[in-house]
Amino acid sequence: MWEFKKRQSAVESKNSLPATRPVVAPAAKEKAAEVIGKAQRQGRTLLTEAESKEILSAYGADAVINFKEVDPVAEIMRLTKGRGVGVAIEALGTPETFENCLRVLRPGGTLSSLGVYSGKLTIPQENFAAGLGDHKIVTTLCPGGKERMRRLMEVVAHKRVDLTPLLTHTFKLDDIAKAYELFGQQKDVVLKVAIRM
Repeated sequence: MWEFKKRQSAVESKNSLPATRPVVAPAAKEKAAEVIGKAQRQGRTLLTEAESKEILSAYGADAVINFKEVDPVAEIMRLTKGRGVGVAIEALGTPETFENCLRVLRPGGTLSSLGVYSGKLTIPQENFAAGLGDHKIVTTLCPGGKERMRRLMEVVAHKRVDLTPLLTHTFKLDDIAKAYELFGQQKDVVLKVAIRM
């Protein structure tokens, strides 16, 4: 769940993409490369919590919440002084994280649901402010996944955001099975994998 300052948000709407320059500063890319490179040179396949926070902070995250250490809903509400966030992004695809995103929305807030859900997904009345919270839920993965991808690729093509610091590994299409194995087992400090044609 994220809240971006300066009215930038990660809402998936044609009219809500920020009309700003790329969000990622060169210093953030350098910091990510430095931290990941150090871990790789040490032969590690995972980043420490401190290293992850260092990268996220370089990219502009004000706070990094470890759900294993604190209740994320309570912590977000504490950090926002009880107001909640304007935008919550659900990307895991579980009913619990979907409901938690609803719990942290401020009135008029938007839940951008990127997760793919298996099983039953409900909107609990209390988490949806009984319908009075003026909340908006945006989801377009199915069947609108093709349109979503087209819009995201336009953002990248017009250099409005630079995703290269997240690409830690590149594979040829013929080696896609190896890419899936690497990513699935989280080997070799993998963040994202690019497949080249």
